[in-house]
Amino acid sequence: MVCRTVFAGLLTTALALAACAKEEEPPPTKIKVEPADRSCEESEQCVAVETSCVASGCECGIAVNQAHAAKYKEMLAACREGKDLETCDFQCETPFTKCFRGACVLTKEPQEVFRRGKGLSDLCASTGGEFTGCPECPPGKVCKACVPCDCPPRHRWYARSGCRIVVKTESDEIQVRARPAKARPKSKMTVVVKNNAKRAIRLVTTCKTPLSNVRQKEDGWEVSWSGYYDRKCRRSTIRLKPGKSRRFATRNLRRFKSPSGEPLGAGTYRFELHYTEDKISRRHSGIVYSNEFEYTP
Repeated sequence: MVCRTVFAGLLTTALALAACAKEEEPPPTKIKVEPADRSCEESEQCVAVETSCVASGCECGIAVNQAHAAKYKEMLAACREGKDLETCDFQCETPFTKCFRGACVLTKEPQEVFRRGKGLSDLCASTGGEFTGCPECPPGKVCKACVPCDCPPRHRWYARSGCRIVVKTESDEIQVRARPAKARPKSKMTVVVKNNAKRAIRLVTTCKTPLSNVRQKEDGWEVSWSGYYDRKCRRSTIRLKPGKSRRFATRNLRRFKSPSGEPLGAGTYRFELHYTEDKISRRHSGIVYSNEFEYTP
């Protein structure tokens, strides 16, 4: 009997403490937006919804699909309860997702996309690029970072400074001589590359050779042919110091094909070589061409 009395007393005390804890829970400071309600498609629109229950006038919001915006506005009004709210002024946190232009919305895009109404298009145009923008996020997906600006040749896009040159050596400072001037399928083509620039360069190689592409002369030099479309080769570079030259040779003119698989036909060609500055990524390279040569199958 005594045990039952003690147990009943402990249970009553626990319930009382739980009730007090529940009463003392602080009011919510922000509303929660479900990830599924942030998705946008091309046929749908997003609106920015503030989430703070204690502040208003914020620069940054959460992008919500317009179909669900009314629900969150009601939730926001309920948690604010008509209180006098303090205004906030803060910058967007990273990462965000690009779903609504002008709001912080979980994407890996740089802050400049949404900062104070100044987008990247002005930065792109002012540094010589062409603004292409970034694709919209698929429903329920997190956006991947993209390059919203198509920069001029030998330039690389930097989110804070725009298009900046990364390959300073001009192509006319690199001399490329191909011999013989008239070639046949079994001919041994010899190409000498000389670096006349004041800085070291690196020739980008495919299958250990920089002689991986040739261009055919038609109206211009549009048609590109490669000897390694059907090979999986590791790309690497060969360093060439200022004033130095390097000789390369190839007998595989019969292997050169177009993207559609057509073999090299009769015509005028020249080798296309890619180079980059020393210690710079080969993804940002320049192009230099050899002299012309005639090919007869």
